[in-house]
Amino acid sequence: MRADDVEKSVLSALAQTYPADHYEIIVADGSSSDGTEQRIRRLMEQHPGRIKLLVRPPLGPSASRNAAVAESRGEILALLDSDCTADRHWIEAGVAALSGKPQVGMLQGRTLPPPDAQLPTRARYVRVEHANFVHEACNMFYRREAFASVNGFSKDFYMEAKPKSKSRWAGVLGWVRHYALVMKYSGEDTDLGWSVLNAGWEKAYCREALVYHDVRILSWSSWLIDEGCYAYGAPRLVKRYPVSRAGLYHRFFLNRAQAGLCALAAGVILSTVNSYFALLCLPYFLIRATEPTVFFRSWKRPLLSLMYLPRDFTTFAILLFSSFRHGRIVV
Repeated sequence: MRADDVEKSVLSALAQTYPADHYEIIVADGSSSDGTEQRIRRLMEQHPGRIKLLVRPPLGPSASRNAAVAESRGEILALLDSDCTADRHWIEAGVAALSGKPQVGMLQGRTLPPPDAQLPTRARYVRVEHANFVHEACNMFYRREAFASVNGFSKDFYMEAKPKSKSRWAGVLGWVRHYALVMKYSGEDTDLGWSVLNAGWEKAYCREALVYHDVRILSWSSWLIDEGCYAYGAPRLVKRYPVSRAGLYHRFFLNRAQAGLCALAAGVILSTVNSYFALLCLPYFLIRATEPTVFFRSWKRPLLSLMYLPRDFTTFAILLFSSFRHGRIVV
């Protein structure tokens, strides 16, 4: 339940080793209907003066974060998503890493799944163990000056507030609408990061600024298209910030698996000319056979590659469509 996640996230922010009178906690609630507002108000009563709640129209994370920043007073902005819990030293480590480095406008922290979490094939979570080009907002620090220099999160990523469907197809329509919105509006955090870098600021990484990202088990249908829908904006990003291509795998591939998939496709086609070209298929199967899994272990690992195959082809198709639409190739 999302309200449980939000409550855990806020409690972790309250439990920081950084002096309580040196930071403020602002929760931006996008008009939720799952009891989140009531949970936060209860925490506000238990911790008077520590939490500020903003109830916003459901315009997406960009609008909510911008509103929270506008209400804040600090010179350093620490972003934490509602499905994350912060280590006790998170703020202290982030602030220390920025101290004495006025040229650094943004800092990325380390993000891991919870230590006791199982990671089955259909698990969705964020893992950040070094600075990357995505700049995930689940664990980012920005100097207020750097954030303000680019006017915060772009309004291009503000969603349109629409009432939820009450038809008997509401579940299916909600699923379709969710991924349609993901394809249209996701990537706001990546866009902000590159916008700040483009404005001349530097970026740093701090391993000690640790956040744990919840693990969500997707349905098979969601798992099939999830990666592709979230990656849909990659060609758009490269078009807007050409230098961001350097963050891709060999500049044109979303990741190693997609590069391996392209090699596999080439191997299948060229093997009709010479059977030795079939060796090009091996990298893909080796890459996917080493993915985290609960069920596909020991002799079953090769089957893991076969399970990933339709998902990776779906991601490839979505990226190819986006590449042609935005005029920049990312596969």
